[in-house]
Amino acid sequence: MLLKPGLTSFGGQAGKISIMHRQLVERRRWISEKRYLHALNDCMVLPGPAAQQLAT
Repeated sequence: MLLKPGLTSFGGQAGKISIMHRQLVERRRWISEKRYLHALNDCMVLPGPAAQQLAT
């Protein structure tokens, strides 16, 4: 379920990014691994919480 990252605070930002990867890339196959990593790299250079930016 995609609500899991928002409801889970264990692991902080890295944990939420990991859960999003598992759900979006591995389980549901909505986006490719390459596209996910490209979006993650873009979010890492921006200020603020990376998990929230990645989800947006």
